[in-house]
Amino acid sequence: MIKKCAQQMSFEDFKDAISPEMLNELTKMNISYNRAYSLFQNILKETQIDENDDIGTMESIVRNIILDYNDDVLAN
Repeated sequence: MIKKCAQQMSFEDFKDAISPEMLNELTKMNISYNRAYSLFQNILKETQIDENDDIGTMESIVRNIILDYNDDVLAN
């Protein structure tokens, strides 16, 4: 996924892009769609690559969301 396209994703687009397998992983971690979308937006802000560069697949993005969520939980 290109960073610029990811930045333009609405919440509904984000929800629709998550496969049942990825949703299952988020559910195991008790991560809601809203929280996942918020973490997704944070990842996009923190990523220091050009807006025309590839940020990975939705699957890899969900893995990063889970990692960020775990970091947040451990920090609190």
